[in-house]
Amino acid sequence: MKAETTNVLLPRTVFEAGVDKDIELESTLADYLPNINRIIRADADVVCEDVSISAGKAEVSGKAVFSLLYESDFKQKLQCERFSTDFTHRFDLKDMPDAELYPTAHAKCSYVGCKTLNPRRFILRCRADLGLEIT
Repeated sequence: MKAETTNVLLPRTVFEAGVDKDIELESTLADYLPNINRIIRADADVVCEDVSISAGKAEVSGKAVFSLLYESDFKQKLQCERFSTDFTHRFDLKDMPDAELYPTAHAKCSYVGCKTLNPRRFILRCRADLGLEIT
């Protein structure tokens, strides 16, 4: 019986960082939507779409999708609308090894807030826990 040995290389984490990223969207309701009488709920989903590394910096870009549930001034009916905005964040990379790097980014929303400026204009805010791991 003949046996062969091979080397299996396992990835090693060379960089790991996390930040709190504040994302804000100021918007106006579309013309065909009824006015806001009362805000019921605001939610946000934060998604990392792309991670790029160049010249000692990593840039994470993604999208925040807000859902706004409100009571309209038209017969007090409930209305739900979605709004989205893009975000980017740069991480400073120091002393990275000269090897093949695999970046992974993840985001989780920890806080959502909404403020109405008038019956048609509002500000949506969320705080995203943004993390970057490079193996």
